[in-house]
Amino acid sequence: MSYAIMRLEKRNSKNIVGMFRHNERKTENHSNVDINKELSHLNYQLIDCESYSEKINKEIKERYKINKSIRKDAVLCVEVLFTSDKEFFDKLTPEEERKYFEKSVEFLKEQFGEKNVVFATVHKDETTPHLHAGFIPMTDDGRLNYKSFVNGREGLIKLQNEYFKKMVEIFPELERGKNAEETRAKHIANQEYKIQQKEKSIELQLEQINKNAMELEEKKKKLEAEKERLKLEDEKLYELDNVLKHVEEKKKLFKNETIVSMDKEIYKSLVKYAREGEEYLKKLLKLEENVEKLEKENLNYLVENKSLSDRNMVLESKKINLELELQEYRLLSKNLGELLQDIGYDKVLEECQLYSKWKNGNRLEKKELENKILEKDEKELNKAEKMILKGLEEKNSWEKVVARQTRGRNRGGMER
Repeated sequence: MSYAIMRLEKRNSKNIVGMFRHNERKTENHSNVDINKELSHLNYQLIDCESYSEKINKEIKERYKINKSIRKDAVLCVEVLFTSDKEFFDKLTPEEERKYFEKSVEFLKEQFGEKNVVFATVHKDETTPHLHAGFIPMTDDGRLNYKSFVNGREGLIKLQNEYFKKMVEIFPELERGKNAEETRAKHIANQEYKIQQKEKSIELQLEQINKNAMELEEKKKKLEAEKERLKLEDEKLYELDNVLKHVEEKKKLFKNETIVSMDKEIYKSLVKYAREGEEYLKKLLKLEENVEKLEKENLNYLVENKSLSDRNMVLESKKINLELELQEYRLLSKNLGELLQDIGYDKVLEECQLYSKWKNGNRLEKKELENKILEKDEKELNKAEKMILKGLEEKNSWEKVVARQTRGRNRGGMER
């Protein structure tokens, strides 16, 4: 079951440069771990753009006709993602895949005006092929107004339906894409699954390391026992006093020689020890070398074990964060119908945008928004602001738990 997927994200002057650097692969370090740099040469342009900022600013300067300044947080560009699932693209030829994205750009021009569409880039270096395209929400009468093109949730649903109608004519196997609530929940569930799989992998590695450490400990004990046995054998070689008690020396009268006589059995034992003594010494030195090597290996396993434990803690933190996010999202979806009845659609949209701004903003934006909310009286808070405070409290709570666990593990490591 494959869907025709289209997602929209509003962009202001602050994040247009970052969007350009990501889409055009202008940076070496990507936050997205799914990017395979070795495949980046397969990416291609359907609408080339040397600089998003320059092109957008040029269009606005030439066509903006309103006699007032543009707000700093105004929507200057809307980034649109077009894609489907990997299985769908795997069945297409390269020509059919390109046609899918070309038709998507064609749809964008039909809906928002050819002059407004400024860039279109296809990414082939991630898990699933997809198209990043962008348009300026500029009306024919020279206004920057996103709502004139996509007016709320109903407008977005209508746009999704129109996109599906266009694409299904060429690709009849496609189905209508799911709404944002379902896809968001599915995304979070997928992230949870990935974390669970990584946790299992780390647990298996830890189990193997512990098993190896136990085997090394057993080998070490056996080597120590062998070492002790050889020491006893070695000591026997040097019990000369016992041998000398049975030795007699006689000097010859006319030659500088000494005749030594001893019991025959003692002589045989002495010869045996003399012959085997050097071999015992070699074995002893080899065993000492092996013990030292095993001790180093055991230390390496302990260090690796500590590293894996730390990574496991990071994954646990991410899992907690995802669980909190999923819980907040479900709560927001559950209360949406009630909010629509109580305060109306526009107010709900405003609160959802406020919550989204806090959820997806950078650290400075989040802090500024949180400070504003904390200054308000509790009676003045709307639903979104209350959820932000609740999310902040839960985040602080689990961060303290993780910090305590980390300190405890560090102390444990130092004691070892």
